Amino acid sequence: MDILTIIRFPALESTQDMAKKIAASATSRTVIVAETQTGARGRMKRERISPPGGLWMTGIIHGVHAYLPIIVGASLVDAIENLGARVRLKRPNDVVSRAGRKIAGVLIEVLGDTSLIGIGVNVNNPIPPKIRDVAVSIKELVGHEVDRMSLLTDIRDNIYNYLHNPFGALERRREKDYLKNKRVRVYVNKHKIEGIARGIDEDGFLLVETEKGTERIISAYKVEEVIE
Repeated sequence: MDILTIIRFPALESTQDMAKKIAASATSRTVIVAETQTGARGRMKRERISPPGGLWMTGIIHGVHAYLPIIVGASLVDAIENLGARVRLKRPNDVVSRAGRKIAGVLIEVLGDTSLIGIGVNVNNPIPPKIRDVAVSIKELVGHEVDRMSLLTDIRDNIYNYLHNPFGALERRREKDYLKNKRVRVYVNKHKIEGIARGIDEDGFLLVETEKGTERIISAYKVEEVIE
């Protein structure tokens, strides 16, 4: 396995932006890590809170892999569960507690023939009171502080193992599907679809059973659980 190169910063506006700047000259399996981020964004450019104590990183891989979102999600689940927490995956690629509180998120971008894997994990950082009902840290779940660099290494190793076993990652993703068999509302372009989530297909796309039949959701702005 190639040597892992970690470049650490006390603070960055965004590890993803820094990775874009150095991607052309960086070796594959380089990881940018920041103690805190001041301008990080997730999917749909949503603000990402990144206080000290979390794991805020972007991994650089030269190559584009169709199953990469599934691989990264499965890799996060395995690494976090290895610490003793029991978690699930919620579309598109959030890791959540069994109660549905967010632990980690992923943003994957492609720059030419290079994949940038942005990952944010609530590890030892305190969760602000205003979002405690929807977010949780690993520390809170397992009852003690976690070594963030060991977690990073575990995530990295899992990713490269699953790159050689993408269908194993798919099965793991299906096993840990938080939304399966729950009523969901899916926002696609300017309309919405409501039905029962029936898992993901072999390409990783969400299947939703509606009154008109089963819809295959290739791209969605938002997927939310409908609480009845």
